[in-house]
Amino acid sequence: MGPPDMSEQYDAIVVGGGVMGTATALELASRGRHTLLLERFAFGHARGSSGGPTRIFRFTYEHPDYVRMAGPALDAWRELEDASDERLLYTTGGIDIGEGDGVLRTRSRPPGRRSRGSPRRRRWSAGPGS
Repeated sequence: MGPPDMSEQYDAIVVGGGVMGTATALELASRGRHTLLLERFAFGHARGSSGGPTRIFRFTYEHPDYVRMAGPALDAWRELEDASDERLLYTTGGIDIGEGDGVLRTRSRPPGRRSRGSPRRRRWSAGPGS
């Protein structure tokens, strides 16, 4: 793809064709905006924060705003899959481990329904205070 036609006018110019820039340009174009997406490197390069073959998609966030955004983001992934006729997101199980209050919290629920797990009565054997 060559350089853009500089005599052409655009409603929006998005600088950076990573995951956020591409999503932004796609959304603008889907809303009928004449959009130009500029990327320094070839598409699919490994120099950005979204390089490589795998990603993580989760509904378990401490802040409820992220949980609220995750549902529509998953819907957008599925819409993109439908539009491209290609499966893009493979969901699997996962576990988040890190420092905390030593209480085991489970997250066995439909995606996006609660922002936090339910405390259990037992504690990790290697947790704080053991």
